[in-house]
Amino acid sequence: MARRIKVTGIDAVATAAIALLAGLWVAGAGLHPTGSSRIDFVLVLLAASFVVWTAASAPWWAGVMAATSGAALAPTVIPLVLSVAALVAGLTVGMVRRSLPWSRALVAGASLQALARLGERGPFGMTAAIGVGVSTALAVAGIVRRPRRERRMMVVGLGGLALAAFLSIGGLAVAGATARPELENGNRVARQGISQLAKGDFAAARASFADAARIFARADGSLDRFWSAPAALLPGVAQNRHAIVSLVSSASSATAAISHALDEIDLDALRPRNGAIDVSVVRSLEGPIRDLNTAIDRLEHTVSAIAVDPWVVGPIADRVSELSHDVAKQQVKGIDALHFVQQAPAMLGGDGKRIYFIAFVTPAEARGGGGFMGNWAELTVDNGVFKMTRFGRHKELNVGGDPSGRTISGPANWADHWGPYGLIRSGDLATYSVWSNVTMSPNFPDTAQVISELYPQSGGRRVDGVFSLDVEALATLLDIVGPVQVDGLDEPLTSANAVDFLLKGQYLNTDNDNRIDTLEQLAKTSVDKLFHSDLPAPPELAALLAPLAAEGHLKAWAVRPAEERVFVRANMAGELPEPNGGDGFTFALTNGAGNKIDAYLEGDASYLVTTKPSSGEVTASATLVLRNTAPAAGLPDYVIGNLVGLPTGYDRTFVSLYSTLPPQSMTVDGDEVDFKINGDDQYWVAGKFVDIPPGDSVTITVRFQGQMDLRSGYRLVYRAPTLAAPIPVRVEVDGTPTEAADDSRLHVVAVTAVR
Repeated sequence: MARRIKVTGIDAVATAAIALLAGLWVAGAGLHPTGSSRIDFVLVLLAASFVVWTAASAPWWAGVMAATSGAALAPTVIPLVLSVAALVAGLTVGMVRRSLPWSRALVAGASLQALARLGERGPFGMTAAIGVGVSTALAVAGIVRRPRRERRMMVVGLGGLALAAFLSIGGLAVAGATARPELENGNRVARQGISQLAKGDFAAARASFADAARIFARADGSLDRFWSAPAALLPGVAQNRHAIVSLVSSASSATAAISHALDEIDLDALRPRNGAIDVSVVRSLEGPIRDLNTAIDRLEHTVSAIAVDPWVVGPIADRVSELSHDVAKQQVKGIDALHFVQQAPAMLGGDGKRIYFIAFVTPAEARGGGGFMGNWAELTVDNGVFKMTRFGRHKELNVGGDPSGRTISGPANWADHWGPYGLIRSGDLATYSVWSNVTMSPNFPDTAQVISELYPQSGGRRVDGVFSLDVEALATLLDIVGPVQVDGLDEPLTSANAVDFLLKGQYLNTDNDNRIDTLEQLAKTSVDKLFHSDLPAPPELAALLAPLAAEGHLKAWAVRPAEERVFVRANMAGELPEPNGGDGFTFALTNGAGNKIDAYLEGDASYLVTTKPSSGEVTASATLVLRNTAPAAGLPDYVIGNLVGLPTGYDRTFVSLYSTLPPQSMTVDGDEVDFKINGDDQYWVAGKFVDIPPGDSVTITVRFQGQMDLRSGYRLVYRAPTLAAPIPVRVEVDGTPTEAADDSRLHVVAVTAVR
């Protein structure tokens, strides 16, 4: 039978004082069992004082056990000193074999101080569980040695607390069950609003966020019932209650703020009408978009904090994480939108007239930049009013200005790389036919910079930016402006038939001069109608143009860096893929025969990678199979003929394969060949002219090898070029086929290389 210890008289007074002081000291350690600082202080004070009071009658070895636990886990000097002191005192109590309740209370108090200051070590909650477990053991060991009447009172009291805790949990469960349908519905409607906002459907998004605010407000009312309030006093449970209530309250406020901000944005007022945009309306959007971004930031701050709170139970965290992910993506779009409205007024000529060069390119004669530039236009924008001030053929630019004195400073390495291919004749002097090959580089910012240098020297004006549109983009314009009737055609051109006509159909006309007039008429008429029509609202225009930009059919560049960032963020910049310390791959094809045969060029590509994480060595085999499906006869000479003396139907193509790894060797149809090595931005380039007979194919393989930092795995970014017939790229890393992270022209593959 356990020895009973009565704590009376001066021992009771001393023990009570020690318990209170120890409780206050433990409460000051900053423990947070419920997440509310005031409630936590009171709860810890009461719990610690109770443990020390009951431990006054505990066996001496119980105090030693508690002190040993603190010493074993002590992360710093203070907990260690407290634990050692408690251990010595506990052993002393055991040696003297006297009751000494106040000394046992001191041992327990010192042990609790150490346990309260262990910090977070190991898995989440481990040190808290140890502290609670040791404290409970101390209290139980003390209670069982108290007189029967005291034990009964303590048991009844603890039982009452347990019943109150059970009822509190039940009240919270009832409130949660009542609010759950509203919470799920509010989460769904808020995510729906984020999706609509991302698509530019502001009216629908505004309605969705207003609905979400009302739904969350109803859920907040359900959770705030009086029967759920006691749960705020329960450790562990309180954090989950706080998380839910905080989310619902903040979500209701933030979604209402988002709806209000959207109500201030009138996108219909931005609709281009008769070739003009009201610049003042664009300027007025900055404030509402700032308000919108602030409201979205508030929502993101709430949901992200709760999503990573380790006290929040899994189902709640999972739902919040879904919303947090959606909101985070919209934050990026919001930043982009704000940057756009800040730059757009100047880009639209609000601070002075702007001049833009438009290149119309066709992949029927391949170039690295998307195709041969046959036609061009000069666009003038003055205070939001668009006018096509010039239009012509590339040949007009070749003879414009002073052809003998045109110079190209160009981007770094550009002249060395592309100059020998009909662009530079000596030093920095451009060739007389430079405009015929100006789009050779697959890096559009380089091409645009060269165009901006050449145009003023070719009879044009200084430009503020450059646009490039290929046949796919031109066909999409017909979706906006409607069908275009072209002289000599039986039916008007529409988005459904324009691409096939521009790539192949137009070249069936054996009268080349008349064919050129037809193409000019189509391009000029389409653009002219575009600038004299009421166009769709910005979200609808974005829905039409975004895929073109993603696939490389529509590109844009601006002279001013801040404005160029608008095009970069809109995926319109057409730059080489940014490796960001990883690997990169792309390829470019350039017609080398002066014909329109590339509409009949098809192919496949692969990039097979082997990594050695231990050494950082990476080897890649890039293979390009090109098939010439053009006939040897039956088409006009300017389609299947050539200017380089090859038989009719032959395709001569300059192939450039890009990698961040240095090229080691090249084979053509299995035979090793010499090849040209260049640098382009962060890439190595292996180049070679290949001839492909009609109905035949050629296989080019380049072996790349180099060193990379593989400590965080292997990462590849690759881009498929814009061609008449798209060439798919297959990627394998260490023998495993990989899938791209998106379905646009620019792909990212992340592979963790572990050996």
